[in-house]
Amino acid sequence: DETDGSDAVDGADVTDGADAADAVDGSDAVDGGELSFQHVYDTVFVPKGCSAGYCHGAGSGGMQFGTHEEAYAELVNKPATVADCGLATRVVPGAPDDSVLWARVRPESGPACSAQKMPSGTSGLDDASAQLVYDWIQDGAKP
Repeated sequence: DETDGSDAVDGADVTDGADAADAVDGSDAVDGGELSFQHVYDTVFVPKGCSAGYCHGAGSGGMQFGTHEEAYAELVNKPATVADCGLATRVVPGAPDDSVLWARVRPESGPACSAQKMPSGTSGLDDASAQLVYDWIQDGAKP
């Protein structure tokens, strides 16, 4: 429901029924029926500059996002450098609301949280990109 800000926070589809990946770039995001991190990396993190030298591509924030393998290894089940909103793990597979990544990229319309939004200088990802990240975490954060 767009009026209460729950669309990209509680897993409701912010893409009006379209597959989250299709809403981002029109491609099929599943490999064997699962949303892959490779797709999330290629359609969200790279275009948004997360893997660029000025961001996590150079190891900023204590993480290295130069390749999708490095980014995945830095995120899933890894302790956060800074605990935001009482959360201490970067990505908890199956639990976006327990994941620092989700707190940092979800649109501002979500529940109040003091986490600095990413990408830097934004109020979080656009709805379609945010939904893709949410769905990937919710589906088990598979590589």
